Amino acid sequence: MSFSKWTLPPRLILKKQKKNWQEEFEAEKAAYLKLHPLQGTVIPRLFSELQYDNTTALLLSDIGGVCLASPGGGMLDLDEFRRLIRQALVAFSRLGVLHDDIKLDNFYLTDGRVMVVDLKIISNENQQPLTDEELKFYINGAVDSLAKSYEDNQGCFWEDGILCECRVNHTAYTAAIKPICCDAVWISLEDLQEWVKSMMPTPRLAWTDFPSKSWRR
Repeated sequence: MSFSKWTLPPRLILKKQKKNWQEEFEAEKAAYLKLHPLQGTVIPRLFSELQYDNTTALLLSDIGGVCLASPGGGMLDLDEFRRLIRQALVAFSRLGVLHDDIKLDNFYLTDGRVMVVDLKIISNENQQPLTDEELKFYINGAVDSLAKSYEDNQGCFWEDGILCECRVNHTAYTAAIKPICCDAVWISLEDLQEWVKSMMPTPRLAWTDFPSKSWRR
C-alpha cells in the first residue's frame, strides 16, 4: 500500500494504545467517529487505525499550536480564554457529547481557536439527556474550573519570570521569554511511507475511513 503526498499532511501524530488500556482506546476511537463533524476544527482529524511497532495506534493530524497549560498558551486574557473554551465545549454538546476530562492539558490554542485532544473520557449526553439548564450549568462549571486553573498558571508563570510584558507602540503584550516544551509523538509522512514499505508485501493496516481527497487544515 502506498500513500500519496496529496492525501496526507507532512506531519502526523501517532497515538498508541497504552498497555491494558484497550477500553479507553476504543472509547477514544468511538469519540472521534461521533465527533466527525468537528474533525479539523475543534478536534484533530482521525485518518486511520493501524498496527505500528506491535501496538494498535490512531493516526491523527498534527494540530500544531500550543497547550493552554504551557507558557506559550498562557498569553490570553481571561475573557478571551473563556470565550474560546466555551466555543469548543458548546460544539461538543451540540453533538450530544460532554468532555469529562476537563484539564488545561487537553486544550490547545491553534490558529486563534481552541482545539481539544485526548478524548478517552467523554460521556454521551444522548444516553442521559440533560435539560438546557443542566447543560448550561455543566458548561459554565467547566469554563469556570478551567479559567481558575488558567489564571493560577499565569500567576505562576509571571512569578517564575517565564512571562513578561512587552510594549509595542505603547501597547502592552504578554510574551513567553523561555523555550516552550511540548510532549508529542510526531511522525512525518515520509517516515510513515518508509514504514509501510518496510512492511511490504502485507502491511498490517486497517483503515477506518481514508478518502481520496486532500486532508489539509
